[in-house]
Amino acid sequence: MNTDWPAARHSHAMVATESQLFIFGGCGTDKVLGELFSFDVRTHRWQKEQINGKVPRARFSHLMFVYKHFIGIMGGCPVNKACKEIALTDLKLRAWKHMPLNSAGKDLLVRSTANVVDDSLVIVGGGAACYAFGTKFSEPLTINLLPFISATGVISRNEKAQNCDVEKPYVSRSSDVPSNDSAEAVPQSHESSIESETGISHSFVLLERDFAKVGKDLLKNMDDLTRKAYSREDGKHIRFPVTNKFCSLLHAEKSLEKTARLSSDPLPTLCKLGATIIMNDAGEFRKPSHPPVKIMREAVASLLKRQDMPEDLLEELPARWERLGDIVVLPESSFKNKMWDSLGNELWSTVAKSLGACQLAQQGRVASTGTRDSTLEILVGENGWVEHRENGIVYSFDATKCMFSWVNLSEKLRMAGMNCRDEVVVDLFAGIGYFVLPFLVRANAKLVYACEWNPNAIEALRLQP
Repeated sequence: MNTDWPAARHSHAMVATESQLFIFGGCGTDKVLGELFSFDVRTHRWQKEQINGKVPRARFSHLMFVYKHFIGIMGGCPVNKACKEIALTDLKLRAWKHMPLNSAGKDLLVRSTANVVDDSLVIVGGGAACYAFGTKFSEPLTINLLPFISATGVISRNEKAQNCDVEKPYVSRSSDVPSNDSAEAVPQSHESSIESETGISHSFVLLERDFAKVGKDLLKNMDDLTRKAYSREDGKHIRFPVTNKFCSLLHAEKSLEKTARLSSDPLPTLCKLGATIIMNDAGEFRKPSHPPVKIMREAVASLLKRQDMPEDLLEELPARWERLGDIVVLPESSFKNKMWDSLGNELWSTVAKSLGACQLAQQGRVASTGTRDSTLEILVGENGWVEHRENGIVYSFDATKCMFSWVNLSEKLRMAGMNCRDEVVVDLFAGIGYFVLPFLVRANAKLVYACEWNPNAIEALRLQP
């Protein structure tokens, strides 16, 4: 055994891959440690690993995991910005990569346990005690690792696609809402079968906004991103113009689905992220003259001027908003000043028109009840019933009574990708069907028992399309 071994420590993390053990972090006798060591069980030799890139900050009581040929580090103490990201090192390229963790503000990933299941990192427990505020515990968390690995630009050539079915683009039951981001809105396109796509010049990959960054990087790596990406009218998807070569490859990938896999790495990954191929033969799309947020500001400013009201009220206009089906939902923090009340319905009709919304609502505080009911208020429109699409599944519910959970997106995607044919599933916390519908619609479960005590959620479950 050599002498280049790690110093004595506690609260460190260690993982095993093939014949090697890797250890990182921990508390030494007088400092927090931040080196990565490996131990080969065959040669009985320690080695201090020299990895290119920014080394993760020293920490203790953190998480460490192995996924494919990557080692990941996250969480731990001291709690700072570095603990709100995933640090990945590629054992083949020997380079560190740091990517933000969206849920880091909600969970305290200290003294947690983690295991990799398929493409997901399942984290259970964790927390810390504070003399002033008591003990904080973290809820169980599941993270889809595939987007993080894809974002590094290195994907195994043996990666296999799952759920590679090409869907028809979703069409809202009423007018779509333009995006509030700087990306351009595009007109609705007609659908086409995958067999006919290779002969059309205006081909597009449609991805949900959450996976847009990963998809863009994958397409760039293939040199198949031909023009600028556009936001779809519903604001929930990004459309990427691609080449005919890409369509041919995807067509071949679809044809070989039951026999073999192509070696073009990004194709299986894009399929797994739910990529949809759509067509539009109208040529290049044009950027609108102004983004919706600017149109809204100008329209409301004109209204304030006509009513001789102070211009500084414009500071309360929202910069971002959410969409539930065909309802644009303004944040609770917007339009707080009581002076807005004097404008009545004229204000809300102006805002709705500027955003191209058929229905407009404002979010309220979640009710402090056992069922955590929604307090969303409809400002323009008839009622709160919506059909909201996520991961290709349509959820129907009354947004004024039921909250929609935006979290666990990757877990819903994972559940939908399971093979549950001839299986009976029991969901003890069904809600409006966050996991019930993925099990039924995508995972092909034989039967799902949905258990729920909220009467509003039960009503939504019974009315699911």
